[in-house]
Amino acid sequence: YNIADQALSQIAADNPYYDQAEWYLALTYFYAGDKVEAKAQFEKIFKNSSHFKRGEAESYLKKLSN
Repeated sequence: YNIADQALSQIAADNPYYDQAEWYLALTYFYAGDKVEAKAQFEKIFKNSSHFKRGEAESYLKKLSN
């Protein structure tokens, strides 16, 4: 998880795959058990109305609130 976190965090916002990096970073935090970082990342995705994983981010946010 640490290697994935480091690699995904280095992807610049102007990269055409940035939205995918955001998504996989959120999943990395979630499955590593870092609920605080996962929640922050999923919230960032959810607030972006054009993000391709907005709906899925909402589902993960609900899981994190339980």
